[in-house]
Amino acid sequence: MKTAIRTLVLGVGVAVGSACLTTFPATVLAQDHSHDAVGFEGTVLLKTTVTATDQPLTLPQTDKPEITSMLFTIQPNGHSTLHQHPVPIIAYVLEGTLETRVAGVSRTYKAGEAVVEPMNSPMQAFNPGGVPTKLLVVMIGEEGKPNSVAVK
Repeated sequence: MKTAIRTLVLGVGVAVGSACLTTFPATVLAQDHSHDAVGFEGTVLLKTTVTATDQPLTLPQTDKPEITSMLFTIQPNGHSTLHQHPVPIIAYVLEGTLETRVAGVSRTYKAGEAVVEPMNSPMQAFNPGGVPTKLLVVMIGEEGKPNSVAVK
């Protein structure tokens, strides 16, 4: 049995068919169904196969993968605890300056730059600037396990 669907547009669209009446905004009917992007651009922020300390990038082997994204703020002259990551961590500097210190080596990243933090290496994150540093951090880990571990 064929059902014909007719659409009327009078500020509100009405679809009639097989004994049901559904209303929806006329703007739904006016959507651009093109598969080409319009007003949409992308920029690669970071593409790498190694961490900031040139370690090969490895992903957790698990049946319970978990991705966590967080926003962090480091106040001027502030810093994180001494810690290490057992999983890949990507940090993108939204505002300010990020300084990382790993094994006696200091690296600086400014707003608009991204870094894959080293894995299983004690490190600290610092804000050497006079304004707050804001970071978007994405962690690729495992459900129920920590993404960061404090080093004593």
